[in-house]
Formats: sequence, structure tokens, C-alpha cells
Amino acid sequence: MGARFVFLTCGGQEAYHLQAWYALLSVLAYAPAGVQPVMVTDQPERYRWFQDRVSVLPIDAAQVKAWRGPHDFLWRVKIEAIRAAAAAGGPGPLVYCDTDVVARSGVERLLADLEAGDVFMHRCEAPFGRLKGRTGTPVRRRLPGRSWAGVPAGKRSEMWNAGVVAVKDHALIDRALAVCDAILADGFHHTLVEQASFSLTLATTGRLHAADHAIIHYWGNKPGWEAELSRILAEALVRGLTPAEAVELVRSKPIERPLHIRRRWWNQLFTGLAGAG
Repeated sequence: MGARFVFLTCGGQEAYHLQAWYALLSVLAYAPAGVQPVMVTDQPERYRWFQDRVSVLPIDAAQVKAWRGPHDFLWRVKIEAIRAAAAAGGPGPLVYCDTDVVARSGVERLLADLEAGDVFMHRCEAPFGRLKGRTGTPVRRRLPGRSWAGVPAGKRSEMWNAGVVAVKDHALIDRALAVCDAILADGFHHTLVEQASFSLTLATTGRLHAADHAIIHYWGNKPGWEAELSRILAEALVRGLTPAEAVELVRSKPIERPLHIRRRWWNQLFTGLAGAG
């Protein structure tokens, strides 16, 4: 079974679907032959243009609600979507990506390492014991020093960015869900629970590595990247390109923008006038 790249979109927010279109085209541009992009979505009609280049796994509001689980946790949906894609496609390497990513030429090497048993997340952010700020401090205080569904968490355990989650052993996805549910059952409903669950679970393999050599994650400069990818997608649609032709367009015009922009209070005032990022 060939490798699959899995994406998830829910709802009608245009930005997410634009990101997803470009991400899918980038995977088709840089992944080796035989790799299958999979879109898990409650709006399958938005991806018909891709024809058979992208497999669509339709879901509905009832499914999303069920995936949020007994604690009604939004980010649990992501883990369940990966599990659903794994079950639908059978065994084989699985690479989940958030929509705000772009595949590049290192994908083939990543897939070879994945086939050999390595696992990947986008990159390491910090040890749990060094997490700070309004977002990180509650995690640092609550999770280390305990075991969650049999997976230990310590201050030296590392928090990894979950914009990419890549495994060959699908049991790791089930285990991450169990860790997530154990933390939620303990009353900690923090936005980083899903990310922490993947970080702790994949670390147990001893083979967790960064995927940022192959997949760009531009969450730190979405306005700048969205402006560029929107122009490229508009060009593809205005010219009436086929999916194969659009893939070549994406390959021939790679976006080069900063991945992180520190935006100050006055940026929002001038973004429309000076350009985004």
C-alpha cells in the first residue's frame, strides 16, 4: 500500500479551503508517484476539481460531533480523522498535515525514512518543563510527572508541533487518542492536549524526527503565504488549468516568504495598504 497524505477541513471558512487546495497541489508536485492525497471533509464538493488525483473521505456534522467525544473537545476531531483515513486506506505510511503547509523536495526522503520505521512531527518546540506564557504554562504545570494511558510525561518530555504527524504503525494513532482521552478525563481541556498527546506517544518509539526539511508550516505568517497562494490558485483557475497543469504551475513558482513574522499592534492597520507579510 502506498503512502497517503491526509488533510482535514470542516466548515465553510474560505481560507482553510484555499490553504488545502495549495497544500494538495504541493504534495502532488513533490511526492513520488503512487502517493495518494486524502481529504477528510464535510464539504466534498469543494474538491471535485481534483478528480481522481485526490481521494475524498466525506464526513458530516453528526460525525464531527461524535469525534469530539464525551468531553466535546474540538481538537480530538483531528486524531479521529487520521484514524478514519487510516482505516479507509488500509496499512501503509500515513502523513497527516494541517492545511497551512507546503510540501517541498524533501518529501521523498521523508517517506523513505518513514517506511524504515521513523516517525515524524513538524519540529520540536520545547521541553515540557520550559513551556511558558498563557498557553504553555498550564501544560507545564499539569502534564509532567504523570503517566497518561500508560505513556509517561516528564519535564524533559518534548512538545512537538503537530502540523505534521507521520507514522507507519497505525497503532500509534490509537494510542495518541487514548492519551488524549485520559488527559481530558482528568479535567484538563487545554487546546494543546491533542498536540501533547501526539508528542508523548510518538516519542515512545525513540525514532521521532522533524519533518521541516520536507514540509513547510507557515502558521507564523499566514497572511503573507495566503496572499501568494491565492494569486497562484487564481492564475490556475483563470487559465482553466487541469489539475496536472496546476501541479506544474505550483512546482514552477515556489512561494518564498518568511515563515514567521512578529506582528505589532500597528501591523493590522497597514496590512491592507502595505501587503501581507
